[in-house]
Amino acid sequence: MSIDMMPGARFKGSIVTVGLWLTLVGAACAGEEESRGGLCGNGDLNFGEDCDGELFDYDAPFTCIQLGYNSPARAACGPDCRIDPTPCVSSGICGDGYATPFWEACDGKDNGGETCESLGFHAGRLFCRPDCQFDISRCERCGDGVVQPQYGEMMESGPQYCLDAGHFGGSNYTDDCVSSNEERCGNYALLAPAGSASRPQVTLRPDGSVQVLVRDTGAHPGFPDPRGWCPALTQVYDLSTDPPRVVGWLHAPICEREVLAVRSPGSSEEILYQREEDAPVVRQVDLGQGGRVVLRQAAGTMRMDRTDQNGRTLISSNLALTPRYTAPHLQVLPGAHVGTSSLALVGVSSLGPEGLLLAVYDPGSGAVRQLGLVPQVSVGGLEYRLDPIIGHRLIWVSTREWYLLARLEPVEGGTDGPALLRIKMTEDGRFAVSTVVRHVGRLPYWWPSYLTLRFVDDRLELTWALFDAGVTNVYRIVFSTGGEQLWDRSARLTPEARVEALFVEADGSVVLAGVGPSSTDAHPAGQRCRPAETALFQWRLDQELGNLRRSGFRTTAARWDFNGQPDFCNGTARTWDYRDGALVVTGAYPLLEGFCSDRERPPLEKTLPVHTCGVYLVRFE
Repeated sequence: MSIDMMPGARFKGSIVTVGLWLTLVGAACAGEEESRGGLCGNGDLNFGEDCDGELFDYDAPFTCIQLGYNSPARAACGPDCRIDPTPCVSSGICGDGYATPFWEACDGKDNGGETCESLGFHAGRLFCRPDCQFDISRCERCGDGVVQPQYGEMMESGPQYCLDAGHFGGSNYTDDCVSSNEERCGNYALLAPAGSASRPQVTLRPDGSVQVLVRDTGAHPGFPDPRGWCPALTQVYDLSTDPPRVVGWLHAPICEREVLAVRSPGSSEEILYQREEDAPVVRQVDLGQGGRVVLRQAAGTMRMDRTDQNGRTLISSNLALTPRYTAPHLQVLPGAHVGTSSLALVGVSSLGPEGLLLAVYDPGSGAVRQLGLVPQVSVGGLEYRLDPIIGHRLIWVSTREWYLLARLEPVEGGTDGPALLRIKMTEDGRFAVSTVVRHVGRLPYWWPSYLTLRFVDDRLELTWALFDAGVTNVYRIVFSTGGEQLWDRSARLTPEARVEALFVEADGSVVLAGVGPSSTDAHPAGQRCRPAETALFQWRLDQELGNLRRSGFRTTAARWDFNGQPDFCNGTARTWDYRDGALVVTGAYPLLEGFCSDRERPPLEKTLPVHTCGVYLVRFE
C-alpha cells in the first residue's frame, strides 16, 4: 500500500498508523469544506485553499506555464479560492493544433500561413517543431551548406570555399552567401566530431591523402551506435570545494568507437568506418599498394592486422608476445618479399625482461615466425642484460643480421650505458653478438623517444634531439661498422623549442616537429588565425646540421604546459607524420575555445559547459 501525504499537510513523528491517517483525512476533508466556506475571501491563505486574493499556495500551479499555456503570466484566483485559468486562455496551448498569434509561430500542421519563401528563404518545405517554433532545416537558404547559384548565392560558410581556392583547408564565414565576413583559409583542417574525439593518429598516404584514426563518442552518419544511448555525459566536479560541486560535463569514454577518416586533396574528410575496437593501434607501417600492417595492443594481448587502403582488415593474427614497457617495433624488410608478390615481409622486435625477441611477419598469410630470443649479451668477457625500460632501436640488414642500439645493464661487474651491437644468426640458429661501440658518447642515460638509427653506405648514423635548461640541441654521430667514429656534430634550435618528432630524409637532412612560444617572425604571411602565445613548429636542417629553417602555425592548441588548468582534450598527445616533403600533425582541441577563429566556438548558453573535443590537422611543406 502506498501512502502519499496531502499537499500542505505536515506530520511530526516517523510512524502514523493507517487508522489514525484515515481519521485525519476525514477530519481534514470536513475542515476543508468548512474553511473554504467560512474563510475564503478574507485575504489570508487558509487550510485547503489554493489561493485567496493575491496570495497563492506555493504548491498550487498558479502560473499559466504550469497550467500548460504559453503565457508566462499568473493565473487568477477564483471566488471559491481555486486557481482560475481565464487570463491564460488567450495565449493558447502548444500542441492543440492551432497556431495562436503572437504566442506561437506554428502548431502541428498549422504554420499560420507562412512558408519558406514568406520567411525570406529561397524555397523548400516548412515544418513545425514540438516547441511550436518553425523548423527551417528543409528550407533552401543561405546557411544550409549548399551553394545555390540560382538564388544568387556565391559561397557558404564552411571549408569548401577554401578547398575550391586550392587551400589544404580552413573555413570561410558568410552571413549573406555573397560576401565573406571572415576568411580563415590555410594549411589546417578541422574534423567535426559526432560526439567528442580523442587520441587522433595521422598517416600520410602515397596518393597525397591524409588518414586520421580517432576515437569518437558519437555516431557519424551511416554508422549508428548499436547501444542506442550514446553519447552519454558524465559530471565534472571541482574537488577544491567541500562538498565538491558540479562545474560541467564530459562525454563518457564508454561510448567511444574507433573512426577511420581520409582527407583527399581538395576534399573534406570521408568516414571509412566507425566500429567497436578495444585494442588501439600502437604501431603501423606502410606496404604501399599492399595496404598497411598495424599492431594493436590491449591488456594482455597483441594483434597484427593487415588492412587495405580503406582500413578494411584483410588478415588478423594474434602475436604471442606479452605487452612490454614499450610497444614492439616494426620495420619493412628491404628486398624481402612474400613469394612473387609485392608484399614485403615485416620485421618485429620486442625488448622485455627476458631479452630481445625477433620475429618476421608475413602479411600475405598472416603468419608470425619467431627467429629467436637474445636473453643477454657478452661484451669484453662480461655478461650484460638489455634494459627493457629505455627501449631499443634495431636495423634489419636481413632476416639473419641486425644492428642494435640498447642500454646494457651489467649482470656482474662492468658499467651500464648505451651501446651499438651487431647480431648475426649462425648456421645452427644461434645468435652471435659483437660490439660495434661500447659507449655511445653524448647519448644520455635516458635517451629520448625521438631518436633514429640508420644504416647507410656501411655506416651507422644516430640522430636525436635533447631539451635541457630551456634549450633544444640536435645531435648526430656517425660510426663505421667497425666502431670508428667518423662524424660528431650538433646544432641548436630556437629557444624553448620542444621537439615531439624527428624524421631523417634519404639524403640525411633532418626534419623536426614540435611546439614552442609563438613569435611574429615564425609564421607565414598567409596565416590568418587569431593571435596565440604558442605555435606548432617544424625545423629543418641539412645533412651537416646547418642551414636551420623553421616555420610555425600559431594556435592555442599548441600548448605543452597547462599550469594547473584542466586539459579536457589531452592537448599534449599530438602525432606527426612525414612523407615526400610534407609534414602533418594532428591533435585534439576544445571546441569551446576554437582552434583558429572565435567564430568556430559554439554560442554560450546559460548552462554548465559540456567539454567537447574536435580534431585538427596542420600541414607544413
